[in-house]
Amino acid sequence: MKNTLMTLATVLLFAASATAFSSGTESYGTAYKTKKVDQLYEKGKASYYAKDTNGQRLRYCVKTDENVQKVSRKSLKTFAGTSETELTNNLVSCDSPDSKITSIVDSEQVSAMVYYLNKRYRLNLYGS
Repeated sequence: MKNTLMTLATVLLFAASATAFSSGTESYGTAYKTKKVDQLYEKGKASYYAKDTNGQRLRYCVKTDENVQKVSRKSLKTFAGTSETELTNNLVSCDSPDSKITSIVDSEQVSAMVYYLNKRYRLNLYGS
């Protein structure tokens, strides 16, 4: 009687573990890693490429002294290692270089764009 109960318990335990293994309820196979998304980077990227109410994309330029250049790796190179405020103060619209970008775009979007540009072009800006 004792051996029969032990055998029955062993068989039930084996059947339960085999069922759980085959149905996927165990932790087997859950080693998939989820990719972490930088939300601020994505928000800055969306703001940078956003279109205005007319359907036109705002073109960003960098104003240094009296030179106005389109935002690119080369034009942003001069801001590497400077502050975020300095880059923000020199971002202008290419259509109207006299007006700073902070007067055209919401300040939250501007900070997200500066974060995006900092990370994308590896400027190593420091916060102020």
